[in-house]
Amino acid sequence: MFPRAFATYTSRSGAVVQHNWNPDATLRLEHLDPATRTSHGRLASPAEVDQVITALALEDRVTVADLGPLDSTTW
Repeated sequence: MFPRAFATYTSRSGAVVQHNWNPDATLRLEHLDPATRTSHGRLASPAEVDQVITALALEDRVTVADLGPLDSTTW
């Protein structure tokens, strides 16, 4: 595990999803919205991250919100 290591994925239409391992060994998954400079995310399991990345790659869909309530962070 690499604390604070990010992996970022971009769909064909330009949607962005990223995940990272936090120092406390939790995994955070986020959808980035550059237009509003906001990330919408939550803690996720490796299986949930796989599910979201698969939908992004095969269906060009961001499905982070399908996993449950999200928090939002402006950057």
